[in-house]
Amino acid sequence: TGITAATGNNGVAIYPNPASTTVNVEFGYNMNSLTVVEITDVTGRLVSTHTIDSPVQGQTMNIDVANLNSGSYFITVKNDTQKLVQKLVLTK
Repeated sequence: TGITAATGNNGVAIYPNPASTTVNVEFGYNMNSLTVVEITDVTGRLVSTHTIDSPVQGQTMNIDVANLNSGSYFITVKNDTQKLVQKLVLTK
C-alpha cells in the first residue's frame, strides 16, 4: 500500500512509495523528447540516473533500487520542457 504520485498536473506516477527493491515511473502522456530520471539522496548526491527516449503514454520504466540504503531520496523526472521532483522513501 504505497502512495501513487499521479496528478493531472505532472502526468507521471511513481510507485510504490515507499519502495524496497523496485520503483516504477509511469508516464501519463507522451514526453516527446529524451527524458532523464535521476535519484538523489538528501544531500543532493546523484545515486542513480536513467534515460528513456520519448516515452509514450502508459509506458513504465522500472528502476532497481535494491542496492540503495533505506532512507529518503528525491526522484527527478525531466526533459527539455519540464521537471518533476518527488520524494521517495526506501525501506528494507
